[in-house]
Amino acid sequence: MRLEGRAQAGFYPTPESVLALIATHLGRNYNSSLLDPCAGEGVAAAKIGRQIEAHTVGIELEAGRAALSKNRLKQVFQGDAFDHKAEGFSLLFLNPPYDYTDGGERLEVKFLRHYLSSLVVGGVLIYIIPEHYLEAAKGVLTTWFDKLSIYRFPEEEYKAYQQVVIFGVKRGGALSAGLPAVEPLEGGEFEYRIPQGRGAEVYMAGMDEAQMVAEAMQGKAWNLLWDAVKVESLEGARPLLPWREGHLAMLVAGGLVNGTVIAHQGQRFLLRGMVKKNTRTVSEGNQTRETEYLTSSITMLDLKSAELIKVEEQSKELTPIEN
Repeated sequence: MRLEGRAQAGFYPTPESVLALIATHLGRNYNSSLLDPCAGEGVAAAKIGRQIEAHTVGIELEAGRAALSKNRLKQVFQGDAFDHKAEGFSLLFLNPPYDYTDGGERLEVKFLRHYLSSLVVGGVLIYIIPEHYLEAAKGVLTTWFDKLSIYRFPEEEYKAYQQVVIFGVKRGGALSAGLPAVEPLEGGEFEYRIPQGRGAEVYMAGMDEAQMVAEAMQGKAWNLLWDAVKVESLEGARPLLPWREGHLAMLVAGGLVNGTVIAHQGQRFLLRGMVKKNTRTVSEGNQTRETEYLTSSITMLDLKSAELIKVEEQSKELTPIEN
């Protein structure tokens, strides 16, 4: 299918001849990571990834293209790119759809702003947009990137959408500057060295609780948290009066609200609570007696890092056991 026809279906593949030229501008780093939030069939990210020997990750909305990209990339997420966030990547390859948002913003700029946080400081941006929308992207580019270069596609490839490819290096803080002149895209001399990635990851953003639980269930940590849970939830139950803090603490510790998702300081956690009755022997002079005590524990599953966090508290001693 011709490039124009594929674009009408929401897919704007970068011509392989252009990818070959882009790759000549990049140096290698064996510990690098590449993210393509509009991965399509994975061709572009795979080719650039081979050049810099990077771990390649893609996000693709359309299920068929996502399935094809899984044959080319190390990791692929199928879904809306704006439902995902990312961080820790060495290189961001961004060839987004060319359109306006419902609010009148250029979609290309929305993608760039959304995925700024995916790059480490010193990370390299490769950004492909139509040349006539450079002005719309200027503010984000000049505020967040150093060493900007803009190259016009070769003549034959330029005809369809008048595209340019923009290279930049993410700086540590905002600093406004101007855009450089547009030059022809030719073979480079590895002027952009790719840094090492640091904990590169993609995760869901803005999910409702049902989505978050569904994603958590795919992780290994899920079984660690829920294998021992046998208590029914209180879903649908409503008290006559509002819960007090003490009531809520007891319900959580008692396991009666297992599966609840809570938010705290921008993080979200799944809860599991448990109260366990224990016995111990207490010596009093020449006599000994057994007493009971309760241990309350709350285990939380961090839905971003899959880390299990456990808080345990021992209650006061209960009444002695009658013999």
